[in-house]
Amino acid sequence: FVMTITFVIVGIVIWNTTPILMACGQHSNVAIGAGHFAKYMLPSVPFVYAYEILRKISQARNEATPMVVSAIVSNIVNVGLGYYLVNCTMWGWLGAAVARSVGA
Repeated sequence: FVMTITFVIVGIVIWNTTPILMACGQHSNVAIGAGHFAKYMLPSVPFVYAYEILRKISQARNEATPMVVSAIVSNIVNVGLGYYLVNCTMWGWLGAAVARSVGA
């Protein structure tokens, strides 16, 4: 229940990144770019929560292997896909956000 509430709050904040940054006095071009970037990363939020649950369970059972495997695989996917999307496609810098979402 608590994680659902925090997920909703985090989703609302991420969705409203641009107006929040503009209200804090950030330059409009930067705020708009950060808002687009954040929205592309929004689909990864549930997977971050799932990772945290897996991490807590593994720590409670004194098992390190699932966390190591999960971290290695997600980093490989993130780096490889990020490089490809940023440098070899039209995604440009937004490709890094998409890769982060997929590699989460």
